[in-house]
Amino acid sequence: AVVSTQSGHYGRGKKLSNLVDDGAPDEEEEGPPQFPQPTPAEKQEIDKRTIFVGNLPTTIKLKALRKLFDEFGPIDTLRFRSCAISDPKLGRKVCMKTNRINENGLSKNGYVVFKNADSVTNALAKNGTVLEDRHIRVDKLIKSRDETKQESTCSIFLGNLPFSVDEEDVRAAFGECGEIDYVRITRDKETNLGKGFGFVKFKDSSGPSLAMKIKDHVEVGGRKIRVQKTKSKITLGNIKTKKEKSTDCDSALIPLL
Repeated sequence: AVVSTQSGHYGRGKKLSNLVDDGAPDEEEEGPPQFPQPTPAEKQEIDKRTIFVGNLPTTIKLKALRKLFDEFGPIDTLRFRSCAISDPKLGRKVCMKTNRINENGLSKNGYVVFKNADSVTNALAKNGTVLEDRHIRVDKLIKSRDETKQESTCSIFLGNLPFSVDEEDVRAAFGECGEIDYVRITRDKETNLGKGFGFVKFKDSSGPSLAMKIKDHVEVGGRKIRVQKTKSKITLGNIKTKKEKSTDCDSALIPLL
């Protein structure tokens, strides 16, 4: 059974500043237009070939995103999401084409659709790669129940985060608890500001236990935050509803109350 979640040459932890472009504006999407809209079955097949790439620097362009992942197989389409635009009245498409990007935005997200589903597993090796001082997050859109349950045992929920929070500050705050797989902050799709909550996933289940021991002493951005363990939420309908409201790749986690 599968559960829908939100959805080389460069080693993990190495800086890839040569992949960030300056100059000409870049469009938000690259690839053939999708008309008509795919059926649910077609959409699931596409999702199996898709990776989510989070915490990208705002300066990265589509051609650089392609360069980062084309070693894993032929790419069908690429697109950016969650870019904070400077003039909402003009609309997102116009702002993206004319490079009207809100400079206060800390990061943006992307999606890479491969020609073959086998490329997805291999591309996960890029998770944690440092690009312009940001640890990018690479994740599947489709996960098995076992993968979702394993994710919950290695994660913590964070509340009361400042709206201006940076993923890198959260990573630094919990670095002493073990190796971190990724940090996910839920953000507003227009302003790119945080919504006050997020998650940290560790490499193994000891991370959350250590995080709970220091929870009363952790501050991010000068603000004391709330730390809780998580549990898996694998009801397909709930996950899809959550995905539609979020700008991030939803990991199907909720705080353990």
